[in-house]
Amino acid sequence: MTNDWKNIDKDFTPELQKEWEEKGFNYEQTGWWIGAGLQIGDANFAYWLKDTEGKDIEWVSNYLKYGDEQELRKKYKSYGNNKETEEIKQEIQYRNILLIGRTGNGKSALANVLANKEGEFEEFFKEGRGSTSETRKINDKLFEINGIKYRIIDTPGLGDTKLTKIQTLQEIAKVYDKVKDGLSQILFVNNGKFTPEEVDTYNTLKEILFDENITKYTTIMRTNFAYFEDKTECENDIHALLTENNKAIVEMIESCDKRIIHVDNPPLNIIGKRSREQNNLNKEIRSDSRKILINHLAKCDKIYKPESIEILNKIELKERYKAFGLCEECSQTNTWYRWCKSCSARHFTEEFENWSGGNSAVDNFIQWYQLNAINKYGVLEWIPYEKFRDIEYLAEGGFGKIYKVAEWVDRQISYWNMKDNDWERDKFYPDGVILKILTNSQNITDDFLREVAYYKLFKDEYDGVVKCFGISQDPQTSDYIMVMDYIKNGDLRKYLTNYYKKLDFYNKLGQSYHLAKGLNNIHRQGLVHRDFHPGNILISNSDVCLITDLGLCRPVDEKDKEEKVYGVLPYVAPEVLQSKAHTQAADIYSWGIVVYELFAGRAPYHERADGQLALKICQGLRPNFANVRMPKLLESLIRQCWDADPSKRPTANKLFKIINIWLNEIKSKKDTEFYRQYQDVEELTSRPNRVLDYQTDSQAIYTSRLLDTDNLPEPQNSQEINKQFYELYTSQYDFNLEEKVEDWAAIHNDFDNEDIRGLWSKRFIQQEIKELFKATPSLNPAQDYEFVLWLEDTKKLTLSNPLSNDNLERLRNEYQRSQQQSQILQSPTYNIPGNWPGKNS
Repeated sequence: MTNDWKNIDKDFTPELQKEWEEKGFNYEQTGWWIGAGLQIGDANFAYWLKDTEGKDIEWVSNYLKYGDEQELRKKYKSYGNNKETEEIKQEIQYRNILLIGRTGNGKSALANVLANKEGEFEEFFKEGRGSTSETRKINDKLFEINGIKYRIIDTPGLGDTKLTKIQTLQEIAKVYDKVKDGLSQILFVNNGKFTPEEVDTYNTLKEILFDENITKYTTIMRTNFAYFEDKTECENDIHALLTENNKAIVEMIESCDKRIIHVDNPPLNIIGKRSREQNNLNKEIRSDSRKILINHLAKCDKIYKPESIEILNKIELKERYKAFGLCEECSQTNTWYRWCKSCSARHFTEEFENWSGGNSAVDNFIQWYQLNAINKYGVLEWIPYEKFRDIEYLAEGGFGKIYKVAEWVDRQISYWNMKDNDWERDKFYPDGVILKILTNSQNITDDFLREVAYYKLFKDEYDGVVKCFGISQDPQTSDYIMVMDYIKNGDLRKYLTNYYKKLDFYNKLGQSYHLAKGLNNIHRQGLVHRDFHPGNILISNSDVCLITDLGLCRPVDEKDKEEKVYGVLPYVAPEVLQSKAHTQAADIYSWGIVVYELFAGRAPYHERADGQLALKICQGLRPNFANVRMPKLLESLIRQCWDADPSKRPTANKLFKIINIWLNEIKSKKDTEFYRQYQDVEELTSRPNRVLDYQTDSQAIYTSRLLDTDNLPEPQNSQEINKQFYELYTSQYDFNLEEKVEDWAAIHNDFDNEDIRGLWSKRFIQQEIKELFKATPSLNPAQDYEFVLWLEDTKKLTLSNPLSNDNLERLRNEYQRSQQQSQILQSPTYNIPGNWPGKNS
């Protein structure tokens, strides 16, 4: 029986499971450590506690309850930094030599020949015999010859009968972290004819770990060559290699500039008659071979460094390899855990003739996503209606009906199972799925496919948007159906109604963070949600907010075809009520209203039903903060989201960064202004009877509908209308977080300019900009804003990994090339109806 790691924690992913297993923890042991108080991402921390500090589970459990966890984690972090620094020093100091070769060719023996001092024959590397390699893991040894320091790295043998090809390659790939700062030589060990497997493996490593230049640093080592001191015999052997092998092998040898060295490393453990004499003779032979090797390595004084040949251009491929390994079918890099894009596309293609949605547009649409899926979240399926069991009506909206399905017979595709020659289906969907049936959709429309396309933009488990698995069709009405993930806790308003008294401040702030992050992911795709309110926010089993209903979602540059305004009135931005463009800033306004509701425990404007609410919102009316307990910094941030001027609202990117900082300050109990304000709030809200029931307006309509927006005035901020409306509420409105101009000027002189300051503050918080320019002072605020946005969007720049001046010029060139390519290709950042192949067929 296979253990389900999600029984330990429902957020356990295969990648996290792999981390624990690689550190030596099985399913049961992992459960013990997490039960003691560690997090699911603490595999390295647990390993350090157990192996370095010698702590057991009981000690950890008691310490986390009564000791200083932050101090313990600081000690661990310091250990990691010191260890990493020492490893880096060693990487730079030593010439790295990598050994690869087929099992039984004397690779480990060659490593021992090199690693030993003159006249010594210690077995540092286990020397095997036959088809089973003694080396199953990466082993290395440091040594010094004539003042030159080396590190020799031994790898598992190719063709090992106890390791698959994929397992061998994945283990060899781990050397990248050891050699990424410099590689002196690859010694490709062989003692007979090269096999196609050896050449294929070398080419795979060249493609995945290195590049074409690595052939300049590769030497072919002909081992167990009895006539290694005979120049003529060595030349004859090289001639035979180049004439008696196939084209691929010859090309591989020639790509290494025919750099071939002959040695002999006979065994030293011979037993029987005259064994002593034979072992002594073999030691002499090894010593002579060692001299040839040393002379060759002394000439190899150039170091292959990934940075010097712009290997970072392939960093995504390397990161994917390290994270997801190789495909078992084609031996190329997986695009996700157990997912190869090219092989999956081939399997999908083989099944195209076995299904149809009865409409060529639908078929082409689904097929496009199947051919381009980089993981299971990118897959779209045609799901026959008969695959659903126990269908239950849930609700009806303005665009259709919602049903819950207790059981989808097949469930979501997970990966291709080579053993069964079929798709493996995800077992972890106990709560069923949702059927979203669009009324009168028998004739498929672009609007329907567009909404599905928007859902499929989000290909990650943690991007904050509800997943869409496929398309189906109602057999009675012929209406088309979106098959969505069922979220058990329902929407945010239902969740607050049921659980509001149980939510603490940290939980609410966490929900605000997830909402900002999800909205930022939507905005990063160049989209505007346009209908952001609690009814379109669902709460997962792990109490995380997920955004849904992308039916009104549109690209930022798409103009409205009609001036009608849809939405839930209290959450609609004033400029939208005035029939102006619905921008991403309008989504930010809606976010501010939703977050207010989270902390206030009441719907906005719940005090009274008022037929003139749209008018008063445009005149400056905003929700009432009276009796809402929250830090003033948070209140100020929410108010900034409500500013009548959309350009003064923060971006979603800025929101989730600010809230993430605040969450960390609470968790670490950092003495900051926000944490001190939070402590005051906690003291008040923790008193008995301070938490009231969640409140709504019984006369208000909280579903999206067509809104009457005729004859509304220009939006404005107004303290007066709020005083009149709430009577007792007299708190001053402050729509800006406190950021002093002189503090900006201290970062860079160009920030004296209000336009430049305003541009940067749209995306970044002041402290973040300060750290950025401190780490990279050569950046220019007046010229580099778009460049820095590109660096952040491509994840080449993070707060934890600031940009160094050394890489700045190279990245500028890469940015300029990307801009030129994008202008030539003019390709959109997402695929919407009209762009997918086959649309017009």
